[in-house]
Amino acid sequence: MLGAGFSKPMGFPLAKDLNNKLVNFDKFFNAIAPNGEIITTTEDNPAWYNYKPLFDFCKLFIKRYKEVNNAFNYEVFFDVIVNECINHNHFHLYKDIFDYQLYLGSIEMIFTQLIESFIHDEDGKTWYDRFPPNRDKYEKYKTFTKIIKTWCKTNVVNVHTLNHDLLFEEFNRNYLSGLVSDGFSKAESPYYGNVQRHQIRLEKYEGKYDTSIRLFKLHGSLDYVVYRNQYGNFEPESYVKIPYIVRKEDLVKKNVDGSKKYFEFAYHADFLTGQESKIKRYGEPIFYGKLFKHFKQNLQSAEKLIIIGYSGGDTAINKMISENFDFKNKKSYLIDPYPNENFAKAINAKIISKSIESVTLNDVE
Repeated sequence: MLGAGFSKPMGFPLAKDLNNKLVNFDKFFNAIAPNGEIITTTEDNPAWYNYKPLFDFCKLFIKRYKEVNNAFNYEVFFDVIVNECINHNHFHLYKDIFDYQLYLGSIEMIFTQLIESFIHDEDGKTWYDRFPPNRDKYEKYKTFTKIIKTWCKTNVVNVHTLNHDLLFEEFNRNYLSGLVSDGFSKAESPYYGNVQRHQIRLEKYEGKYDTSIRLFKLHGSLDYVVYRNQYGNFEPESYVKIPYIVRKEDLVKKNVDGSKKYFEFAYHADFLTGQESKIKRYGEPIFYGKLFKHFKQNLQSAEKLIIIGYSGGDTAINKMISENFDFKNKKSYLIDPYPNENFAKAINAKIISKSIESVTLNDVE
């Protein structure tokens, strides 16, 4: 299982890094386009001006929250947003804001995009399939990928990650020789993305894992988009994976009769955040419930459990591990330069106080 510390050597942010950037996000973005996308612009466009109050409201919400709490944790703040939207408590800090309820309905969409925008490596890269591989930087993970390739010759290696980034997919493209399956497939998928004048078929989640390395992104991914049923209450219909060349708002479904349905409301990738909010979504039947069912089954059948760069901060994840992995009779390891010793003790894990670059096969044998 991989946590944020796994991606840190590439410059991906830890929680504290995201907190600092989100508090100061107006240094990076200053407008919202009519399609709901946050942007940076110097152009005085009347269409963008109409959305400026929403943007200013988000800044004010964050500012006042930080002032009152004397701290800012983006996952706790996300829960505040969600709870306020559901319960309509008219949070006392913001009663003086004109059209508070109207603005509140948009802040979750804006804030989620802000989180998404800051998840990139130290070179600003998010979508690795846009660039040739930087093998010098991937040297940090050379031993790790060798260990995975060694194990998968005689075993199934189940990789469960809590990260939203696309780093492991890049390893599959360059070092793991396409040995990774993630449950998505293009076969008979009715979903397409517009690319200039053409449409390309997109992968949808089918839950099929047929390779020796299997990837489960338990908290979602920057390339996952939920396609919602456009009839009734826009319930999730399917999860679709998009490449960087397809804009989220250009998601198309081709029906059996040849007609097309454009889905205009996929403003951002679908990933889980919020200390409480994400746990509430773990049981969603259309997608996340299936991933966590695999997680529990894989823990039960695992011969060995290796946890890398995870601080033990998700109580629901910790409970699933302790209840489903036989830590009394099987080996478990916690690899982290700053490990949570209480968490390691709870699952009887051997602590390896190293970063991923320094780990060797002998450490986890």
